[in-house]
Amino acid sequence: MRDGVHLAANVYLPPGGASAPAILWYTPYLKDGMGGLGATHVAQRHLAARGFAAVSLDFRGYGESDGVAPTAFADQEALDGHDALEWIARQPWCTGRTGIWGASYGGNTALAIAAQRPPSLGAIVPIHAIDSEFRGAAWPHGCRGALVGEIDWGFRMIGIQLLPPLRFSEGWRERWRTRLEALEQPFPFAWHTIPVETWQRWTTDIAAIEVPALAVSAWHDSYPRETVDYHGRLRVPKRLVLGPWKHELPDIAVHHPIGFFDVMAEWFGRWLRDEPMPDLAPVTFFETLGRGWRTADAFPPATAQTRTLRAAADGRLGENPPAAGADGRLGATVADGAPAETRYDVDPMVGLGALPWDWTTPTPFEPPDISPDDHRAATWTTEPFEDGLLITGLPEAVVVLRSDRPDVPVRAWLSDVRPDGSSTLLSQGWVRATHVIGGPLPADRATEVRVPLNPTCYRLPAGHRLRLAIAGSHFPALVPPPDQATFWITTGPNGTRLELPVEPSDAMTGPDPIWPAPTPERPTAPLETTGAHTVERSLDDTLGRYRQRRVSRFRLENGAELTWELESSATVERGRPAEMLLESRQVWRVLDGPAAVEVRVEMTETLEEELVSASIDVDGRPFFKREWTVRTDEYPWRIRR
Repeated sequence: MRDGVHLAANVYLPPGGASAPAILWYTPYLKDGMGGLGATHVAQRHLAARGFAAVSLDFRGYGESDGVAPTAFADQEALDGHDALEWIARQPWCTGRTGIWGASYGGNTALAIAAQRPPSLGAIVPIHAIDSEFRGAAWPHGCRGALVGEIDWGFRMIGIQLLPPLRFSEGWRERWRTRLEALEQPFPFAWHTIPVETWQRWTTDIAAIEVPALAVSAWHDSYPRETVDYHGRLRVPKRLVLGPWKHELPDIAVHHPIGFFDVMAEWFGRWLRDEPMPDLAPVTFFETLGRGWRTADAFPPATAQTRTLRAAADGRLGENPPAAGADGRLGATVADGAPAETRYDVDPMVGLGALPWDWTTPTPFEPPDISPDDHRAATWTTEPFEDGLLITGLPEAVVVLRSDRPDVPVRAWLSDVRPDGSSTLLSQGWVRATHVIGGPLPADRATEVRVPLNPTCYRLPAGHRLRLAIAGSHFPALVPPPDQATFWITTGPNGTRLELPVEPSDAMTGPDPIWPAPTPERPTAPLETTGAHTVERSLDDTLGRYRQRRVSRFRLENGAELTWELESSATVERGRPAEMLLESRQVWRVLDGPAAVEVRVEMTETLEEELVSASIDVDGRPFFKREWTVRTDEYPWRIRR
């Protein structure tokens, strides 16, 4: 790197020995561990077989790389990526032309590095990526995250930070100890200690990207709306793929996998080797419960038009709601000709029903029932659609409400209500109300809060109904506000409404795509991957808890075995959301290696404080021990009027 620090890479060379364009996969997930030896290993082998030099590179301060890890998503990551590409371009096995691919964190860095404009870079493939980690990961849509950032991915990253160099190359103990001693704070603490202004400065400048980009996301991923947004701001040759997946690589997705590794190779072949590429549409997307894969010139396609469905006081959702004055199921009130209001007492346990759609949980084979959340929210439901309905585009809930609390999350979702009364999720979104309106919610008047929902293409079957649900919680995805709020949601002609993008049932947008077959190769390093995810409720329905337990075992290239065990829980009480509790424990072990390593990490988090303790033993003797504490109410829910 420009400051002399050395980063470590694994290089997959194509057959034949000639120089080739190089494709970078750049990661904090350890090139020699579970991140690099799983599906990524298959992808890198695939690219090498297609004539590219595929490079897997550890972040600074992770795995075999030297140096001290920077704060997550800081500028240093992109600067190192820039320098790494220029080093790669000078190697005899590289033609001097480079590309980047990556999923999730790796997709974020692909965008960030491209914005640095490395001279050798010719194309990128960001998958499930975002350009603002503050809005997407650290404080999702302005709200304080819980599940992803604290007890799952963020907590897992602490263990990854603490692991030794997994190739155990010369001097590994000394390099490892230096790295541990320099660690000021574990991974997720940055969410609570870095000022918002710094996060905003770290946002990737999409306008600075000058290389072709193939952007990929999925209807039930974490970032489909963000992907459509940044893709729309790119001013380079580009493509967009939106699939029926969660946070998965398309080749190994549970539902409708495609041969995306071949698609990547064709994309890089076009821009790094000037090869012809199939004439593909600018946008490819999946119509759920309908025609399957479709193409268009843009998303939403030009055939989509917005219909406004309004919430009525009697719980109905339609284009022509009844006049104010009907009795609402949740307590509609009308006074002196004022608009009807539906009272809703926020239930902090809402969100537990949405867990099957969260990217941290396994992808279900059948659409799960989200009605447990529907019944704890304020809802409005249409009459059955006799001929069905084709929903394609970017729905938006416009919630007109007043609240007795100045700062609340507002969550909205759409569900497909089957004739038997069960429902499944179509699209969801949430915002922090103060971020939308620019200040505290006024208590004396209704305020319009717009809640963008995730993009979708969904053919609602004939005889099914559509439901709009609104809540003030999304637990455990978000930390609930400490004060249990009450909403008064305005209904009727000038009240809460759904802006719904709808296509004609026979809409034609472009030729159906033909995908290559998914790769049949599967990684051989994983020895075991199991997990259990449970939701618990007290008999009086006043307490809700989510628990997860995961176990993974991987065979490392040097014959050692890396194991990981995680147990996490998130608990909230209906009447006491301020007593929210997050707890996690993980143990990493290296077995049959040059040394027996055990890394233990525990975390407890309340509304006000987070405590993390870590201890490491090597060959049964203490090697490292540390505790960290951070205040977690630096950006509190409570906002003074």
